[in-house]
Amino acid sequence: MTNLKKSKINEILSEFNESKYFTIDDFIFEFPSSGRVLCKIKFVAHDDCHFTLEEKSYQVKQKSAFVLADANYIDKETLFITVSPGDYKKEDCLKINDFHSVPFNIRNWIQRIDTELKEINNNFNIDNISELIKTELDKNIIDENERFTLEEIENMIIKLDRLEEKVIKLEKEISKEDSEKIHSVIEDSKNNLTKYPKKSWYLTTWNKFKNLDNKLKVLIGFKDSITNIIDWFK
Repeated sequence: MTNLKKSKINEILSEFNESKYFTIDDFIFEFPSSGRVLCKIKFVAHDDCHFTLEEKSYQVKQKSAFVLADANYIDKETLFITVSPGDYKKEDCLKINDFHSVPFNIRNWIQRIDTELKEINNNFNIDNISELIKTELDKNIIDENERFTLEEIENMIIKLDRLEEKVIKLEKEISKEDSEKIHSVIEDSKNNLTKYPKKSWYLTTWNKFKNLDNKLKVLIGFKDSITNIIDWFK
């Protein structure tokens, strides 16, 4: 049982399902069942990109015509959002009046992540991902900000097209839902080739494939390893 109502969780998730920048699989979600934190979201490719919704107390001066000397303060409780990247700082902490502004703030945060990736901001590195994944990426991609060349993009698209052809041949063996999901993953992977640095692309693409149905992964020959994705596209 989570702190947040199911309807509010769905409002949050819908922002990711409807996003034109990323898919819901690009993020990790936590909805705690206790404590003051209501929601924590992390962008898979960069742990520096995060969003937290929590309840906090703050003090407000109590207004009274009879208080002439020391003012009295009362504790009030409201919602706070901690988000990175912020509007113009690396991290922002915002006090909001109610839940209605949460989807709006999530929408803006998603767009800022996309902007930062395009700008190849050096502050957004992948040092926080697991050491095993980082080691495998470092073996193959030395430059943190290296981009795909036009020739590499053309070759990657050819390989993604071949994978899509393989999926089409398998459609009798998989559900319509699985078929639609992998076609979406392939299309997103193509679109992101020009948007992201290589390391970010491999990590987000690996995560999308990793979240596919196990039977489908076996049929297309995917193993839950970052090396598998790298080898696919060599």
